[in-house]
Amino acid sequence: MPINSRSKGKRGEREVAALLREHGIPARRGVQHEGGPNSPDIRHALDAVVHFEVKMVSRMEMEDWYDQATVDGVYRVPVVLHRIATKKLSTPWRATLSAAHLAMLFGDAEYMSLAHGNPKWIAEGVSALPVSSR
Repeated sequence: MPINSRSKGKRGEREVAALLREHGIPARRGVQHEGGPNSPDIRHALDAVVHFEVKMVSRMEMEDWYDQATVDGVYRVPVVLHRIATKKLSTPWRATLSAAHLAMLFGDAEYMSLAHGNPKWIAEGVSALPVSSR
């Protein structure tokens, strides 16, 4: 891995840790404090429930990232926190997770119906979530 890519990854992990702390979730870089290659990108207060995979890149490879988050965060909700960062473009941090996991985090007892990909179930399930629009 090129040094520039590694430093961009570290910068992304620091940004996400700071973002989580700003929203009241204690967090820090995982590798920074544990030093191993199997350390998580971020150590945070939600660690028992959610696994964050952090990616700050110039190209999207969401399927690979989501698969990595699923494997690394076994028995936890896999969430990919990502943003595009190039010299010409910088986007806000975004989170990608499955609709079923989102419903589960909001306490929907029928969240598994969303895992099957039925558009009707997804529309009904998402509309039932206790989220207010701004």
